[in-house]
Amino acid sequence: MIIDLVMNHTSDQHPWFQESRCDPEGPYGDYYVWADDDKQYQDARIIFVDTETSNWTFDPVRKQY
Repeated sequence: MIIDLVMNHTSDQHPWFQESRCDPEGPYGDYYVWADDDKQYQDARIIFVDTETSNWTFDPVRKQY
């Protein structure tokens, strides 16, 4: 039997993420790392350099990265 258990990320469709993006003050508001700009952690290595230019993605609902 092979099991793939991902413990360090969730989909942007996951209920926790959806709650976090809609209600920053709610119980899931701080389950994810949010920022007002994309300048935090600038020294962090970009993992997928062939497809991404930043580790941040702007979320139009929460209006944060």
